[in-house]
Amino acid sequence: MVMDLLTKLVSYLPDIPFFKKSVQVSERFFALNIGLSQVTATVWWLQDHKIFTLEPTTLACNNEAETIQRSHLALDQSLADLPYEPKKIVFGVPSSFSQDDSLQEPHLKLLKTMSDQFDLTPIAFVTSAHALSHYLHQLEGVVQTVILLGLGEYAEASVIKSGKIIDSREMKRSGHLFEDMENLLMQFDSVEVLPSRILIYTTKEGEDLSKLKDEMVSYPWMNKLSFLHFPKIEVLDTEIVNKALVFAAAFEVDPEVSLKHSFVPIEEGVDLTPKIIETEGKQLGKLLTSAQSKLRFNFKISNRLVLLPVGLLILLIVSMLLIKAEVTVFVEPRVLEKDATVMADPKVTSVDENAKVIPGKIVETTVSGSDKEISTGKKEIGSPARGKVILYNLTSQQVSLSQGATVTSSNGLKFALDTSLKIASQSSTVGTDFTTVIKPGKSDPVGVTASAIGPDSNLPAGNELTVGSYAKSAVVAKVDEALAGGTSKAVTVVTSDDQKRLQAKLLAVLRRKAQEELQATLKGDQKIIADALTVIDGKYSYNKGLNDQASEFSLNATVRFKGTSYLDSDLKTIVAKLVETNVPDDFQLALSDSETSAAVSKVEKDDKLVFLARFKAKLLPKLDETEIKNRVRARPSLMAINSLKSMERVLGAEIVFIPNIPPQIGILPLLNRNIKVTLAPQ
Repeated sequence: MVMDLLTKLVSYLPDIPFFKKSVQVSERFFALNIGLSQVTATVWWLQDHKIFTLEPTTLACNNEAETIQRSHLALDQSLADLPYEPKKIVFGVPSSFSQDDSLQEPHLKLLKTMSDQFDLTPIAFVTSAHALSHYLHQLEGVVQTVILLGLGEYAEASVIKSGKIIDSREMKRSGHLFEDMENLLMQFDSVEVLPSRILIYTTKEGEDLSKLKDEMVSYPWMNKLSFLHFPKIEVLDTEIVNKALVFAAAFEVDPEVSLKHSFVPIEEGVDLTPKIIETEGKQLGKLLTSAQSKLRFNFKISNRLVLLPVGLLILLIVSMLLIKAEVTVFVEPRVLEKDATVMADPKVTSVDENAKVIPGKIVETTVSGSDKEISTGKKEIGSPARGKVILYNLTSQQVSLSQGATVTSSNGLKFALDTSLKIASQSSTVGTDFTTVIKPGKSDPVGVTASAIGPDSNLPAGNELTVGSYAKSAVVAKVDEALAGGTSKAVTVVTSDDQKRLQAKLLAVLRRKAQEELQATLKGDQKIIADALTVIDGKYSYNKGLNDQASEFSLNATVRFKGTSYLDSDLKTIVAKLVETNVPDDFQLALSDSETSAAVSKVEKDDKLVFLARFKAKLLPKLDETEIKNRVRARPSLMAINSLKSMERVLGAEIVFIPNIPPQIGILPLLNRNIKVTLAPQ
C-alpha cells in the first residue's frame, strides 16, 4: 500500500518545480585541462540535459612559456569547424596547483595571464582529483574511497575517503614503476589505512596503462604500505580527466545533466551554430576577478526555500511516520596490530586465555601428485683410446708385467696393458769388427687401453712411454700402432641434490593440496595451516636414477599428512583479549572486521601446534547513536548525510529506506525508533 502511494507520488514529481529545471543551455564553452607535461583543450555545451563536446586536442609542454603557447594552439585546434568561438573558459589543474581550495599565487597568475592573452573570460577551475572524484561518484552511484593514480612523465596520487580528498602528492617518474609508487604512497604518512582500490589514469598520450597494470598487480603492496588488503587495481578511460572536467562544469549549470547520455560523438553535417536559450537554472558566473579570488567548484547542493506541493506534503508525512531508514555511518578506523605466541593443543577442550592455549583437532589426509625438475649435474661420457705398444728390456734380467700394468706418456696420460707378458733380458753379440753390440729384450706388440676417456689419449706411433716404476733406461714402451678411438662429451645427469630439490618442491605442492582438501571438510571457522602439516608416510618414484643422463626428470609421490586444526574464533578471543588493554577510551574494537594470520613456529611430538598469531584489529570511534539519530531525523537524505559529515571522525554516510525509495526524494523518519544506525570502517 505504501509503495503504491509512493510510486504514484513520484510519477508526478517531474512536473513539480522543486524537482525539475528547464535548463536548455547551448552556449559553447572552452575547457582547458592543464597537466604537468601536457594540455588538453575541448569545446563543450549543454543541450537537453546532455553534454556535447568536439574532438579534444592534446599537446605536450615542458615549462610555463610552453604551457601558455601550447594552450593557445590547442584551443584554436579544438574549434574544428565551429563557426562560433566560445568566450568563456573552464580550467582543470593538477592538485598541486591548489591549497585549501584556492589556487596558489603563481598558478593563479598563470591562469589570469592565459585568460588575458586568449581574450577569454575565466569562470571556474577544478583540480583533477576533485573532478575525478565527483565524476566517479555520479558514474558509480557511490561516494569514492580510492587512490587516484595518474601516470605519465609524473606520477600523481590522491587519497580519497568517502568523497573527501585527504591528500595529494606528485613526483617525477624514475623509470622504476614500483619504487616510484612505493615512494609516492609512503608520503601519505598521515593516512593510517590506505584505500584498497587503486584507479590509474593516463596523464600522457601513448601511455600503456594495461601494461602498467599487469606490472602493478605483481607487486608486494602490503610489505611496506599500510593496506589492509591487497589493493584492487583498475584502469580508467583514457579520456576520463577531460570528461571529468567538462562534467564538473556542466553539473554546476545543470545538476540534472545525464552522464549516461552525454559525450556522444557529433555527427558530420550537424549545425554547430549555438542557440542561446534562457534558463531557469543557475548560470556559471565570473569567479576569477582578482588575484585574491577563489576559483573553484562547490559540489554541495544548494538549499531552496519553496512551498511544498500537496503531493510532496503527503510524501513527507508518509516518509516521516511509516518509512524506516538504515543509516550506515562511515568512519576512519584506527588499526591496531598485536602478536602473540599461541598453542593449539588437541588434548584441551576450552580456551585458556591466560596460558594462551586453544583447543586443537588432529586431522589427516593422503594426497598424490607429480612434478618435474631440471637436472643440473654434469658428467663426461665417451671411449678410451686403444692401440698397441712394444716393450723393451734394457736390463740383464727378465721382466714380467701383469695385465693392467700401467704405462705413462710424457704428459702424464696413463694406459693399462691388456695382457700379461714377459720380456727377455738384453743380449750382447760381437761383430765382425770385434765390437760388442747390446740388443735389448723386446716383446711382441701388446694392446693397451687408456685409463681415461677422451681424445687426449690418442697418441701417434713412436711415442715413448714409461713402464710402471721402471726408469726409461731400464724398461721402456714405444707406441707401435697409433692409439686411437678416444672420445668424450659432457652430458647432463641427475644428482642427489636434484632429487632432493624436486622432492621438496613436490612436497610443498602436496602440502598445500592437503591443506585445501582438509579445509574443505572442516566446519565453521575451523582452520588448518599448511605449514602445520607433517609427513607421516610417503611413496616416491623417480623416472631417472642417480647419475642417469637426463635434462629433465620427474617424481610421482603419494604422501600422508597429519596436522592440528583450530577455530579462528578461539584465536581471535586470545589475541583480542591482549588488544583490549590497548584500545583508547574513545574507540571500540570491531571484532567482526578484524583479521588474524598465523605462522607456524613448531609442531611438537604430541601434535601440539605452536604458532605466532598476528591480530590486525580495526578500532572504530565511539559515536553517540542518539546524537546521530537526532541529526538526521525528519531531514532529506542529502541534508542528513551532510550533517553527519560535519561530525568529528565521520567520513561519510549511506542511507537506505525501507521500503526502497530514491534517495533524492527520501526524508528520514521523524521517530528515532524507525532509524537504525550502523558504524562501518571506510
